[in-house]
Amino acid sequence: MRLPVKLTPDDLALRAQELADAEATLADAEVRLDAFVEAAKGTRKGIETEIADARAEVGRLARVVRDKAEAREVPTMEDPDFENGTVKVFRTDTSELVATRVMGHEERQRSMFERDREPS
Repeated sequence: MRLPVKLTPDDLALRAQELADAEATLADAEVRLDAFVEAAKGTRKGIETEIADARAEVGRLARVVRDKAEAREVPTMEDPDFENGTVKVFRTDTSELVATRVMGHEERQRSMFERDREPS
């Protein structure tokens, strides 16, 4: 049966030393836990970023597969129409008209050389 026993001064000193050691062990474990939690936050944030990037790529590729097309850089050519004040933009690979826009003020100013080439 476990019953209380009065400690001798040597027993009390031993338990005091054990208490100090246990407190040091506890403090060390708490510090290591806090460091681990902080490191885990950084790791979690990194993994969450990877997941978000992977989801975005999956979404992009799913749209490409669904639409059977993707946006790429394609050379274009502009054809100014001075009479209507517009510029038509054509794809050079398919000659398809992709845009028509209003000519800017600077674009409306034709050089003397262009005027010389036009038939009168």
